[in-house]
Amino acid sequence: MEMIEEQFLYAFKCAVYGISTDWDDEREISFWHQLFSMAEKHAVLPMIYEAVYNTASFRRMNDDYQKRIQSQATAITLTQAQRTANFLDLYQYLNRKGLYPVVVKGITSRSLYPQPEQRPSTDEDLLIPEEQYPAYHQALQEYGLKTVGNDTDLSEVSYKSQHLYIELHKKLFPPESTAYGDLNRYFNNAEEHKLMMEIYGVPVYTMDHTHHMLYLILHLYKHFLNCGIGIRQISDILLYSVRNQDRIDWDWVAEKCREVNAFYFTGTLYKIGEKYLCDTFPADLSAIWGTAQCDETAMLKDVLEGGMYGTSSSDRVHAGNMTLRTVEAERTGKKHPLRTILFPSYDYMKHRYTYVQKMPFLLPVSWIQRLWTYGTNSLLHKKKGDDGLEAMRIGSRRVELLRQYRILKDTGKK
Repeated sequence: MEMIEEQFLYAFKCAVYGISTDWDDEREISFWHQLFSMAEKHAVLPMIYEAVYNTASFRRMNDDYQKRIQSQATAITLTQAQRTANFLDLYQYLNRKGLYPVVVKGITSRSLYPQPEQRPSTDEDLLIPEEQYPAYHQALQEYGLKTVGNDTDLSEVSYKSQHLYIELHKKLFPPESTAYGDLNRYFNNAEEHKLMMEIYGVPVYTMDHTHHMLYLILHLYKHFLNCGIGIRQISDILLYSVRNQDRIDWDWVAEKCREVNAFYFTGTLYKIGEKYLCDTFPADLSAIWGTAQCDETAMLKDVLEGGMYGTSSSDRVHAGNMTLRTVEAERTGKKHPLRTILFPSYDYMKHRYTYVQKMPFLLPVSWIQRLWTYGTNSLLHKKKGDDGLEAMRIGSRRVELLRQYRILKDTGKK
């Protein structure tokens, strides 16, 4: 691990604990550029700023630089505060309509941090009974939100306004997905096990702690099968685990993780949390997840490189298609991952080329356009980080990562 990565993890850990770093030495401007660049990549800039702004080391930087970083951090924090206020207002509006959606992630994860609004969320996720969707759709439109896209038959429908982005889930995972659609079986009756928590004095319903814990893990698992995961989401899991340790049925959570080949993956998340994000790791958690005896090095490298949900470059985004198709291939015996990264499915392409969604018969045209873009960028290097060959290299490396963490079977190939 590089020095800047170690320092980033240390500063992030301090932010999670609500304390300042102990940096009093003189540091080059290049160090601060790299640190805040990583903070931006992982969407935690306000947290990192909070951990360092009052240290002698940062105070040695020129005033203009300090003010610029402060301005960025403040803007993100204030924007998040506005989103939070608007979301809670919307939630109360839905309650007055007799609608009580289950909140997952988002605001419930932010509430775990010393300064919640410094841990931003671009959206809020609501789980609803599928048969109540028409009532929710009408209520959200009456509130002033508009749908993102036109297909309201999907298991997840997004709505937005100036200060809100809502993801309305009829199911927590896309049912049509071969890779993780079956994960919904653990949450089919989640509404029956909901509990209430207060956020800024507003009652909000969420899943019971055991189901919510499993969802946080499996949601990250889903992203790991795609482009990757970020350090902030690992922190969310660690904080939720510690805060609600005695209210979670850990044997049930561990059993479900084993059923979907996610036990070793989850053990690695906790190993990262124990080594880099926690002063005193709970013995009970160590007794459960420490049995995985995992080496966190490769995963942590991928996390730090990939940034927020592993989307730090377009190459990683394209490579996510390869890792996901490899998982599907192992589970169904169909499709070749190399072919699908070059010729992705309609479901993948319709989100990237709008004309494909309107005219599905033009799918082959989008393949040609995509390959032409890849080839042009590879030859001319006009777009750094948008090389088709690099996407395949990243995809191959991440497929081996899935094997290392026992999500895929080890073929014995090196």
